[in-house]
Amino acid sequence: RGREAKREGRSDRRGSTTGPAAPRRPMLPRSLAPRERPPAPGARLPVKLTPVQKAEGRAARKLAAQRARFLEAARAELIRRALHEEPQPGGSAEGWSVG
Repeated sequence: RGREAKREGRSDRRGSTTGPAAPRRPMLPRSLAPRERPPAPGARLPVKLTPVQKAEGRAARKLAAQRARFLEAARAELIRRALHEEPQPGGSAEGWSVG
């Protein structure tokens, strides 16, 4: 099986991890050995959330989206009214002329 493996361009090591054909790892001195990289200074650690916390997060996102929609609608309504109504004399918009 070694010969046909060589012909097909793959090594004949069928996942063996012991014995003479074990995948060789170079023995490096401790100082040069590959170390676990320390996390970057600004990296966030992954946090496990309980189902309750997940539900709370979903609810908070829903409320935030609803609030954003409401504010957007209110802003649009105010602008619409301001553009459509005639300026009242003595109003806070004194001195403005809209369109």
